[in-house]
Amino acid sequence: MQSPSKHNRSLNNHLNVIEALVFLIPSLAISYLAYQQKISLQPSHFVILAGALALILGGLLFIRSLFAQLQSLHSMLETPRPAASNPDQLTPQLTQQAPQHDYADLSSAFKLMLTQYQQKEAELEAAMKRAESANIAKTRFLATMGHELLTPLGIVMGFADVLRNQTHGALSADQMRFANHIFDNGKQLNNLVQDILTTVRLESDEFKLDLQISNPSLEIARAIEASSATAEAKRIRIEANLPDNLPAFHADPSLVEKLLNKLLGNAIKFSPENGTIQVNASFLSQQHLLEVIPEAKANHGNTDPQPNNARSYLQIEITDEGVGYEESAHDKLFAMFEQGNNSRERPQGGSGIGLAISQQIARLHGGYLWSQSNGAGNGASFFVALPTKP
Repeated sequence: MQSPSKHNRSLNNHLNVIEALVFLIPSLAISYLAYQQKISLQPSHFVILAGALALILGGLLFIRSLFAQLQSLHSMLETPRPAASNPDQLTPQLTQQAPQHDYADLSSAFKLMLTQYQQKEAELEAAMKRAESANIAKTRFLATMGHELLTPLGIVMGFADVLRNQTHGALSADQMRFANHIFDNGKQLNNLVQDILTTVRLESDEFKLDLQISNPSLEIARAIEASSATAEAKRIRIEANLPDNLPAFHADPSLVEKLLNKLLGNAIKFSPENGTIQVNASFLSQQHLLEVIPEAKANHGNTDPQPNNARSYLQIEITDEGVGYEESAHDKLFAMFEQGNNSRERPQGGSGIGLAISQQIARLHGGYLWSQSNGAGNGASFFVALPTKP
């Protein structure tokens, strides 16, 4: 390929030859005709000839200008350009090489991200193992301490009961009051330790339900009888509205008794004196249960299994006339060691374990526990639904 300078010289030589021929051919033709006296030149002929030569000269100048522009463009295309600092001025060669660098950077970034992800995954797995170990240690500690507390606590309550019964002599009024305080507070502490041990047992991987055929009417009657003394102390009536045709169902009797005792104890604790607690029972089909459960699940975040199409459910409802709760406090009701009112000024005591245990028991049976309230001061209703068959 010719260099730009050689190419430009060649174009100029051709242009000079063309210009010479343009002027030479007409001049020779006119001179020859004048020499042969074939034509007679008049002054007007010279004017026309001068005009024609001027047009020819103008055309030649235009052609020369056009050739100059073509030469400049040809030089720009043929001359190698240095790499530009501006990405917009990159030559096609550099533009083609750029994606290769982008792919390399992307590959390096992906490898770095993969390494970081693997590190985070390893850290998370290690943290989960530590959390699992800590949970196992916590469970063992609670179980050990619970059993260790029960022995001396039983002795304290036993001697307090001996004093209350005045087996070894009469007590004064103050002494009797002190003995009753010791026994009552020992009983509360005993219940708390028993609840903690129950929670540990329910969370154990080795725990299994002892399913038996149970009579729902009998189970509810036993729970009401067990709570009657506490209810009578506050002059609270417990009214059971049970249909006569309640069929038997499969459940762990000891756990169902504990669940009902917790729900009735909760209703008594938050009910005013001279109040009434209603206990209702009914059997629900799977379709009917779905009409009741979804609103509770949406509002309260239950993570229970979906109802089984082949099951029917025993629903027990316990309604009190107590303090109730606001909707914003519901999430705390079923959390361990939480209550709807956690302020120190709350009139009711308690550890906040009862409802959490009740929910654990319901879920272990494949059932549900939820509640409703129309606001503070309007009482509350607690519902438990247990499948009739395992």
